[in-house]
Amino acid sequence: MNVIRIGIFVLHWFVGIGAVAGGLAGVSDPTGAAVGITVDALERGPFRDYFVPGLFLMVVLGFGNLVAGFVFRKRPGRAASLISLALFMVLALWILVQVYVMGVANAVWLHWLYLALGIAGAAGVTVWVCGTVPADEFEPPRVDVGPSYLFTGQIPHLLLLAVMVPGVLMLADGGLRGGYWLGIEDRYWLYFSLAVVVAHQVIVAAIFRLQLVYQVLTHLFGRWDLVAWGAMFVPLLVLRLITLAGLGLSSAGTVDAPAVVTVLVAVLLFAPAAYTLWSVARWFGLRRALGGDHFRRRYREMPLVTEGAFRYSSNAMYSYAFLLLWAIAILTRSQAAIATALFQHAYIWVHWYCTEEPDMRLLYGETPARREPRSTVG
Repeated sequence: MNVIRIGIFVLHWFVGIGAVAGGLAGVSDPTGAAVGITVDALERGPFRDYFVPGLFLMVVLGFGNLVAGFVFRKRPGRAASLISLALFMVLALWILVQVYVMGVANAVWLHWLYLALGIAGAAGVTVWVCGTVPADEFEPPRVDVGPSYLFTGQIPHLLLLAVMVPGVLMLADGGLRGGYWLGIEDRYWLYFSLAVVVAHQVIVAAIFRLQLVYQVLTHLFGRWDLVAWGAMFVPLLVLRLITLAGLGLSSAGTVDAPAVVTVLVAVLLFAPAAYTLWSVARWFGLRRALGGDHFRRRYREMPLVTEGAFRYSSNAMYSYAFLLLWAIAILTRSQAAIATALFQHAYIWVHWYCTEEPDMRLLYGETPARREPRSTVG
């Protein structure tokens, strides 16, 4: 572990010194002429010169990494680890934004080097935390599995996803007519919506497995692990609804149906979805719905919920709550939105059978159909 600790320190200082030098160049000469670049590379970005990017590079990624490296070397606890993890993730994101603004064709080897350093640093901090910061005090569920369990069910998951994505693109294509909402074309709303859905469910699968095998979030955030998970989960959940609505509004009216009929159908679909969400809030609880049994043993010991929508289905969230997506899509009379709602509803069952069902068997040792799925969406 001491090798990892020294490696993280070295990474911080290597990145920090380079960022201070690069940032000073941008601040002292915002035109970029001093380092042989021009402002033409910023055409796709929000800035007209290199002063603000240079200032960010110097202060956040420069001095920030130098200070974080020193702190991590002296007192490598949970707080220092979180700061280091955040800086390495910011570095990776910074490089990805640069490559987007400049164009992939204009990226040089240094971009890919620093992207790799950001990813390596984040991975190193995570390994360090899991090996040195205790998690047992917060009663994470202990299961007797090895690293291979991370991949259980994920090959069928990826194969089904590889079939479903082309399928939804084919179904949606006939309903894309170049419409716009909020200045964004319907085709890009479709891509954004699908990307959010796939990213959401892949992240959920990864976090659930990493939490069961290594208790990663508990090591990183301690008693705030479920709060941190909620901060990742909920924005993506909201984005699923927003992007579907954006797709529906940008391609509205591509399904020839009377407005009164679509409104009536949407209301009929919305009612059980709303009742299910109310049942979750009333009897299930948000922490348990987020997948609390992957984080705390006490959630596994709670009795089954049989009130509200759960009396009609042991999988009420996946059976009924997803009808809200259908209601949004049908209300807009959008072929592309309806196809995407179908994709979302089908994909959540892929998640259940490939990720949550094996997890339930592991956690409860019984037929998963008897247990309510632990997460709301994802």
